[in-house]
Amino acid sequence: MYSIPLHLLILIPYILCLNSDKFISKRFKINIDKIFAK
Repeated sequence: MYSIPLHLLILIPYILCLNSDKFISKRFKINIDKIFAK
């Protein structure tokens, strides 16, 4: 039943959250740069 190790089940969402967090902050920073450029 436990073919996938438990720590992988915990790590995968954590890594996805980190990646999405970087992506969001990257877009957010670009938007801030556009606002200050005006």
